[in-house]
Amino acid sequence: MLLFAGNGEVVASLERLRLKVANDSTLDAQVAAVQSLLQSAAFARALAVHNKVQQVWSSLQRIGGPQALPVTADAGALVRNVSEKTAKTNTILHQSSGNLTSFNLNPT
Repeated sequence: MLLFAGNGEVVASLERLRLKVANDSTLDAQVAAVQSLLQSAAFARALAVHNKVQQVWSSLQRIGGPQALPVTADAGALVRNVSEKTAKTNTILHQSSGNLTSFNLNPT
C-alpha cells in the first residue's frame, strides 16, 4: 500500500536492505519495524499533517510572517503538562456541573 509519494521506493529499498542483513536478527527487526511504520495509515496521516504545517510555515516566512519560537524543546513534557491541566479542568467542570444543574434560571 503506497501512502505517500516516494513510499514505494523507500519500502523497496528497505526490503533489499533486509535481504542483505538477514543474518543479523536485531538489524533485520529494526528494518522491518521501519518498513512497517512507513506502511501504516497513522504514520501517513502524521506525515501529511507535518508536511502541511511545514508548507504553511514556509509560506508565512516568505511573506514576512511572525517569527515564532518553540514553546519547549521537550514535547513529551509539554504533552504531559497539557494532559494534566486538561484532566484537572475536566474534574473541576464535572464537580461544578452538579451546582449548575440545580441552578434555576426561571425562579417562580
